[in-house]
Amino acid sequence: MGRLGVETSRPPGGAVGWTPWNPYGRIDWYETVEFHADDFAWWMYHGGDLARLRAHLAAASDSEYVAAEEQVATMRATGSIRARLISSYLLPQRQDWVDADLADPMTVGLSRELIRLLVPAATTAEQLDRIAQLAGGAPLDSILFGKAHLYNMVCQVGPASAPAVAALLDSCQTVKDRRFVAGILALLPSDEAYRALLDRSDQPGVATALAKADEQFPCRATRFSESP
Repeated sequence: MGRLGVETSRPPGGAVGWTPWNPYGRIDWYETVEFHADDFAWWMYHGGDLARLRAHLAAASDSEYVAAEEQVATMRATGSIRARLISSYLLPQRQDWVDADLADPMTVGLSRELIRLLVPAATTAEQLDRIAQLAGGAPLDSILFGKAHLYNMVCQVGPASAPAVAALLDSCQTVKDRRFVAGILALLPSDEAYRALLDRSDQPGVATALAKADEQFPCRATRFSESP
């Protein structure tokens, strides 16, 4: 697996943190989290480092994971609200952290990019609703920077994620994106997901997904077709 990217580091202020590693070099957590996490240009450049670190943690052995969790927990206890959001993103198994972040008054007013770090850590529709409230809109309103957040949200929240996926569908700017998101919605086994497709069936790219949902869930399709 290579080097697990969680270590202690000592920033200028003396607080303990972590250092993400990638194939191209080292990035100090205290610089990225404390000084640049609200900077959109920084986010475009370094967002992948957090995703790679999360992937390393997901594939870590039990002993590596426990060691990493201990160090991230130390950082979380001493870091800013930005550091806490990132800790919840890195270790989504810690649902107590996610719930604490969503209830923290300091989360109010942060950038949408930071708030949406909690999307791939969410496991309930209630958490997604709170993320939407804090972000001032849908939990996700763009797939411009990758599809991992969407995949995580659907896999972890399940059919209850249908409203959030439908909101993302409404934000799509191209037929290609609309077709992709509608295709995800078509896989969700719920009336709400099917209704969302049905209500948008006149939009370019959605009719194909609705046809797939009809094939996937024929009984549901028949029931909807017979309802007034």
